[in-house]
Amino acid sequence: MAELPQDSQRSALAGVDLNLLVALDALLTERSVTRAGQRLSITQSAMSGALGRLRGLFGDELLVRSGQSMRLTAFAESLQVPLREALAQLEGTIFSRSSFDPRREQRTFTLSATDYTSLVLLSRFQAALAAMRTQVRVRVVTSDVGGSIPRLEAGEIDLAILPANFSRFPALSSQRLFDERFVPTIWAQNQAVSEPLTFEALAGARLLSYRLGPLPTMVERRFEELGVHLQPAVVLDRFVDGAFYLRGTDYVTFLQRRLVEQLADAAELRILSTDIDLPTFAETMWWHPKAANDAAHAWLRERVLEAAASLDGHPPRG
Repeated sequence: MAELPQDSQRSALAGVDLNLLVALDALLTERSVTRAGQRLSITQSAMSGALGRLRGLFGDELLVRSGQSMRLTAFAESLQVPLREALAQLEGTIFSRSSFDPRREQRTFTLSATDYTSLVLLSRFQAALAAMRTQVRVRVVTSDVGGSIPRLEAGEIDLAILPANFSRFPALSSQRLFDERFVPTIWAQNQAVSEPLTFEALAGARLLSYRLGPLPTMVERRFEELGVHLQPAVVLDRFVDGAFYLRGTDYVTFLQRRLVEQLADAAELRILSTDIDLPTFAETMWWHPKAANDAAHAWLRERVLEAAASLDGHPPRG
């Protein structure tokens, strides 16, 4: 079939309800008429009607029943990335702002980060904002960090700060902030663990570990890769809590170096020397491409970058 001239294509596009593309994005993401309707705050019957119109528009079933769930057709899968990018570009074009004055304009941003990142990095970011006396308000969410990427894609949060190797998010924009490494940490008066820490010593020690969602930590994943299987005596969902849980115990834990250094006096911590090859990671901020042309969001990202540049005694940039 011959391709329509550009003017004819635009005339044909004028007859398409672009709200259908928003519905299609929700359907492709949720793979459920009910959940897609909930995501867009419309009824299930309205979403079913939108799916029917989309099937007619594309000449494809898009979603088909597979047992108790729905699956995407091959054509629908091919639409996911280009549709998301097109909607992001459209939103950025319509809602972008060319300038932003944080002292005059109000804006509320929601950031997702671990409690470690909140304490080490975002506390500096908030202090800088307080000194500037801006009209900007910031909410930092440290729960459900593992689910922050879907929330970022859904527009529920503005910025997520996660390790670069936490996962791969090809549809999102990102910026490296700083490098970090894990270090073996104990209560300063713990005499039960010898140095340097070896796997043999670790096997006989009591391990305090963490879970940010269903996945094991980077340290435990590294151990699994090396064939070392350890059963933690205690599992927490906050790194800062772990630093203070060590006091008065013989537990060994693995924490981020900057966190240990910041809490060393308050939590009475000591870093152990070790020959174990522990993981390093690049702390990275992630955002939806639709925010690329938003001057307020660009201002936010620049402030976070400045806070990252001030770590380890370096002065803020600019």
